Amino acid sequence: MRAPRVAIVEDEVLIVLDLARSFQQAGFVVTAQAASGADAVHAIEQACASGERPDVVLMDVRLRGAMDGVEAAKHLRQTCGPDLAIIFVTGYGEPVTREGAAACGPVAIFGKPVRAEQVIEAARRALTGRGDLVLAANAALALKPSGPRPGSAPRGAAA
Repeated sequence: MRAPRVAIVEDEVLIVLDLARSFQQAGFVVTAQAASGADAVHAIEQACASGERPDVVLMDVRLRGAMDGVEAAKHLRQTCGPDLAIIFVTGYGEPVTREGAAACGPVAIFGKPVRAEQVIEAARRALTGRGDLVLAANAALALKPSGPRPGSAPRGAAA
């Protein structure tokens, strides 16, 4: 069985370094990293095309450049498949941010600051097909489940 793959899309370098290290220690392979929505789309589409499709994408909502994380996630779902598991992380708790992210059918939405262990647990739940509930790191981002994600079958099996 191959190691699960994760892509990390975050514009704060220290957060990227911490998450990448934590995911690697938890047995994940980091297949792509990006700091902007456009770079994320490019890097993750390349990973998908080369047979290194991430099982989970950890996506910041607010990113550098014109394309935010929600727009990038929608684009990736069209090009890499509707079952691509997305976990959003945001430092913004206003309703428009929560609702926009929730409309993408993510596995989870976390508010910053978030502990790497929480995100890794959500990623593991997505891999086992138990990621249909939207989780929250704090009460300000608590959301009701949005129903099953399209194609929410277990992922991570050998291809």
